[in-house]
Amino acid sequence: MGAGPQTEQPIRVASGGTIANYSAVEGQYVTGGQALATAYNSSALYVTARINEADIADVRPGKLVDIKVDAFPGTPVTGIVQQVQNSAAGEFTVYPAINQDPTNPQRVDQYIPVKILLIDTRGLALAPGMNVTVHIQRK
Repeated sequence: MGAGPQTEQPIRVASGGTIANYSAVEGQYVTGGQALATAYNSSALYVTARINEADIADVRPGKLVDIKVDAFPGTPVTGIVQQVQNSAAGEFTVYPAINQDPTNPQRVDQYIPVKILLIDTRGLALAPGMNVTVHIQRK
């Protein structure tokens, strides 16, 4: 038994973007709904910072953020806190965590995800997954 006739269909994207990676190769058979590539909109990039719960009290939407991008060490980028998530993002495991307090093995540092919108990228070619260091201004 041979396979039925194969149809080729164009791939449509909901909006303009940049392809970050392909998960299919030319000539490969794919099924409906299969992810073929990952794309992002370079004008809507943001940083998700994980802030220690002990330092989260002064962090709120609207605060300015100084960002250092490892790939561009001499060029600072500016962002603004857009959202502070309402829950911690700690890791739960049966093994002791590296950040576990040895005097209290039940205590594990917790981090709150904070979404930071990039407002001045200085024209840098930023891409998802780049390492950054953030400094949220306290003023």
